[in-house]
Amino acid sequence: MNTPYEYVKYKLQLVKEDSVESLEHYEISSPIPAHQFLTKICKLHLNPQEVFLVIALNAKGSIIGYHTASIGILNSTLIHPREIFKFLIQCNASAAILAHNHPSENPNPSKKDFETTKQLVQAGKLLRIPVLDHIIVGNESDFISLKEWNFV
Repeated sequence: MNTPYEYVKYKLQLVKEDSVESLEHYEISSPIPAHQFLTKICKLHLNPQEVFLVIALNAKGSIIGYHTASIGILNSTLIHPREIFKFLIQCNASAAILAHNHPSENPNPSKKDFETTKQLVQAGKLLRIPVLDHIIVGNESDFISLKEWNFV
């Protein structure tokens, strides 16, 4: 006897949470403007636990939005490509910049930081949404760009 299946219809929706000052003037052509955005707008350096953000860029390199993908504990956070790229696909991003903070204020990347970046760069290639950089914020003036380290 065949049992009828019940199917659920879903609707995906991107919801604006807050308006911040215009993001258009933040064209990310190098790690410095990315770090400025992360500290001035996102206040990433002030978080007492690790926070992983993804910044969506349009084809001109201007920021079209950002999303907190994960909030972790003092020295780690869980990241999965699905959570990163779901946001990027929904907002029609042309490219992405990854970012997270180190509450210790030491921005040196860990082995896990390199592994996560490699996984997300590979996922971006598959989806044709390139990951342009991964910024690790130590404090308001100290950060590391994995692009500058030739890892992205």
